[in-house]
Amino acid sequence: MKKTILLFFTFLFSIAAYAGETKPESYNITFVDNMNITTFVSNVQYQSDHNDKSSANNKFVICGSRGKSAVTIPWSKIKRIDFVDERENYNAVVSLKDGRCVLIYAVLSNSKYKGENDFGGSFLINAEYVRAIIFN
Repeated sequence: MKKTILLFFTFLFSIAAYAGETKPESYNITFVDNMNITTFVSNVQYQSDHNDKSSANNKFVICGSRGKSAVTIPWSKIKRIDFVDERENYNAVVSLKDGRCVLIYAVLSNSKYKGENDFGGSFLINAEYVRAIIFN
């Protein structure tokens, strides 16, 4: 009887410990580069050159400015990002999943995206060469 109770509590604690684990974020993204080449990438990781303490807990954000304010937008809210000519006050059009579009000026010169391409290999691109990011 004691072994059964011990086994039950071990099982119960195992479930509680497993429930507390969080699954790492994983994104599947279609990248369009500045040569208009499209590549589907899974398990995308993002190495930002922007050091924003407000986004330290969430590395999956796009950082930029809107007018005189600094903003971050979580990837989980984004449907698509299109990078445009920098002669304006913005260089990125962020299309949100809720249908809104947000214009921001994102500084991404040394940022990189990496992951696994759809033909079985690795993928790495500097942000300066990305024309569009489509979240799948």
